[in-house]
Amino acid sequence: MPNWKKLVVSGSDATLNTLTLSNSGSLADTLLLTATEDSSTAAPVITLKRNSASPADADYLGQLKFKGENDADQEIVYAKVTGKIQDNTDGTEDGLIEFANKKAGSNVITARLKSDKLQLLNGTELEVDGQVSASSFIGDGSGLTGITSTIESSSTFTSEFTNQTTHSVNHNLGSSSPFVQVYDSNNELFIPTKVKVNNSETVTVFMDPATSGKVTIANAGHIISGSANFETLTNKPTLVSGSAQTVAHLAGTNIASGSAQVVSLLSGQNLTLGEVSASKLHTTVVSSSIAFSSGSNIFGDQLTDVHQVTGSLNVTGSANLTASHAVNHRDSSGLRFWAGSQAQYDALGSYDSNKIYFVT
Repeated sequence: MPNWKKLVVSGSDATLNTLTLSNSGSLADTLLLTATEDSSTAAPVITLKRNSASPADADYLGQLKFKGENDADQEIVYAKVTGKIQDNTDGTEDGLIEFANKKAGSNVITARLKSDKLQLLNGTELEVDGQVSASSFIGDGSGLTGITSTIESSSTFTSEFTNQTTHSVNHNLGSSSPFVQVYDSNNELFIPTKVKVNNSETVTVFMDPATSGKVTIANAGHIISGSANFETLTNKPTLVSGSAQTVAHLAGTNIASGSAQVVSLLSGQNLTLGEVSASKLHTTVVSSSIAFSSGSNIFGDQLTDVHQVTGSLNVTGSANLTASHAVNHRDSSGLRFWAGSQAQYDALGSYDSNKIYFVT
């Protein structure tokens, strides 16, 4: 008889406590399980069952160990795969598989595949030779490197509203000074009556009358250089350099240099511009002096325009008066002009109410 032993087990109650299979010096399979099942049913099957009288969450169910030796001829468990109970509640059971590796001489759990997620633990990094895709990414991205991207829009959150006078938006940007843009149902930008930043997560827009449209929100506090077109409401200090068109409600410190076209509501701040172009300019109060160093100015474009000056009017240089009617409000006679020195003016003695006197 050959030099090997045959183990025969029959019956459902056969029990074997420990079995060691040795395959010294051979590349053949140490254990080979063969099934002749020709359907899609799984076969052969290896089952590891822990028959516990008091099962509990985190119980180990079974384990595969991978052993080897180190250079000191010591037996080492280099890796192992373990099945565990995640939740043993009847009807909502969950299981997990845990992966452990020898790391710098210690056994470390490097990954855990739970019923709802894959966890990489204890400093385990993810390296992918290919593409990574996901429906969403969570985190601030501060540690991401090697990313090339083209930003198409600064808006990061959009919320629509229908026939409302107030609309609250939960943007979850974590910013107490966001950019807020409001558009009507025709996608035309308009300035609401008020924008309130409730906290770092929510903004409320007030409108009168009730309006339908959308609100777009993005993080504020940017330094923008180059050419851009911004239509924003913000109370964040903003620096604009280069050419820009800005429609803004500005409550912080704002500086614009270069060529700019600006329509703004300013709250207690000074605005300094290199050049301002506007098709129409309306002012109600001018409390400071205006000096024009060069250039010509035209006031009005038709005879029905009325320009009123309260106070003194000093004219240096020539004055040309063109009118189709008498300009003297006292009577229908025309106005006359006189020019001379202060001494000559004082020597006149009497003055004509229909004459304008220029002292040179």
